Amino acid sequence: MATTINPSIQSISTIDALWALIQSQKQSVRKALVKRLVETEMYADETARQQAYICHTIEKGWSEIKASDQDSRSLKSADDLLAELRTIG
Repeated sequence: MATTINPSIQSISTIDALWALIQSQKQSVRKALVKRLVETEMYADETARQQAYICHTIEKGWSEIKASDQDSRSLKSADDLLAELRTIG
């Protein structure tokens, strides 16, 4: 089978080449690729949510430390802090 190249096309973008490759696969392979993409996006969303929660928790803890230093008051005990975190999460 001979492949003909259109001389008017000088380059093909990476996304177009990838799309052509995907479209040339069997339906079962395309479905597996879609499943993998969806799983990857869900994992990325979950990771971002966890990172935001950790960042929020650290910022809250840091602001409590600063406030206790300024007000000369004691910090919450670790047990109280963990109980509060359990109600948030």
